[in-house]
Amino acid sequence: MRSIRWTPRVPTIAAAFAAVALFHPPVAFAAGLTWPQGQVLPSFSAPAATMDLMDATVSEYRYEAEGSLIRHGTGRLDGNGWVAQTSIDAANQFLTYGPYATDIPVGNNTAFFDLTIDNNTANNEVVVTVDVRDNTTGAVLASRDITRTAFTKQGSFERFELPFTNPVAGHGIEFRVFWYGRAYIKVDAVGTNAQVQDDEVALFTTLKGIVNRTQPRIFTYDNAIRGQDGKFGWLNALGLQYTEVADRWSLLSKYRNEISGIVIYDTALPDTLNLATTIAGLQNGVTASPALAAKLTAAPYNLPVLKDLRGAFTTKVQVYQYLYDY
Repeated sequence: MRSIRWTPRVPTIAAAFAAVALFHPPVAFAAGLTWPQGQVLPSFSAPAATMDLMDATVSEYRYEAEGSLIRHGTGRLDGNGWVAQTSIDAANQFLTYGPYATDIPVGNNTAFFDLTIDNNTANNEVVVTVDVRDNTTGAVLASRDITRTAFTKQGSFERFELPFTNPVAGHGIEFRVFWYGRAYIKVDAVGTNAQVQDDEVALFTTLKGIVNRTQPRIFTYDNAIRGQDGKFGWLNALGLQYTEVADRWSLLSKYRNEISGIVIYDTALPDTLNLATTIAGLQNGVTASPALAAKLTAAPYNLPVLKDLRGAFTTKVQVYQYLYDY
């Protein structure tokens, strides 16, 4: 599972925008925010004098196969990727290896390999083996054989994922593609997404919802608005004062007294996150993945568990039936 999607039932920063439109109409008008004549306006609390600006973007650690950080034991450059062909390139070699990245987050990650094949029906032989290797220790952290028929299409890139755990910070991690010489294979990119980052986005999105209920105090720069108006675009356009938060975990300590506890969702059944956000919203709590639960229940946060959804459901239909009945 590369990422988790959720639909949090919590107030959004739109409340802050609307509030500013009421209290600072000249600036709001300059930003292009106007109201129809005679429109009954919603009533929102004025935003805090200084808002907390939290960066909630999720970074993808992506390395282009043809880029300078990736190395090759066989194959050749082919436009937007690195290709190996039968009867042309040396078999039983690493098509890609590297980049020996030392900044991959500790904990659960999901490596990805963007590959294409020219024929996905000829047989079911293993055409490549992908793995994640700790170059510092030499340990292979995870490995996966990919057969010809594992490709659902031919002639266009397809993402193959490989979960792994990075146990130690600062080690050189590489994402390798070993080619057996049995099929045309082209690599577009390799890399990883850190599961803990997605987990933290869910956590801090629900924190923002709870905190902003009484007054808009947290503004998040997240993937939904990334690349549109920049991190500071709306804040500056609306004349809001803000402090950029270096460590978003510090906001949990700052607003600890407003949080009643955590609702743990089941990462094996991603739809439980939708249920968790609903329960958390009703009980003034925040959502937590199993990976973050221990940290949140320990000092300095000491948050109690409001509900633990792990193992409570086996299908998403059960989840949404419970949500409907809740």
